[in-house]
Amino acid sequence: MNDGDEKKYIDNKNLDKIYVSKRIASENPDGSHNNIRYVSKVIDSEKYISFFKKKDEVQLRLTSGGRQEVLAKTLEDSNGIYCLTLQKFTSKTGSPHKIYFSFVGEEIKKLKNFLDNIPLIKFSENINKFNIYDQNIE
Repeated sequence: MNDGDEKKYIDNKNLDKIYVSKRIASENPDGSHNNIRYVSKVIDSEKYISFFKKKDEVQLRLTSGGRQEVLAKTLEDSNGIYCLTLQKFTSKTGSPHKIYFSFVGEEIKKLKNFLDNIPLIKFSENINKFNIYDQNIE
């Protein structure tokens, strides 16, 4: 599927639904088999912050948003996520293109813990910049 077809496919997804692929048989290096599924959710963002370089300086710019998709590759028997991909579809020039990156294995748990911990940080206790160990947040 080319980027244009993929963008149309993503644009037609309903924001209120979670999409689950058909069962895909997968063989492991040891000869055992797992069934995997792709599970996805689309999100529309009105605006987002993008980085751009002006001369030798990196600057931030608030730009119009776009449709984003979170795609999880899961093991059917345990619902375990083994790859999490975040994708953004943009069409600045009229021809859509996709930007994406993936989290694999332990990176997924670290991302989840990071997001879960942000609301637990007590920002008001210190007006200066600071850092804190993950285990000290709770």
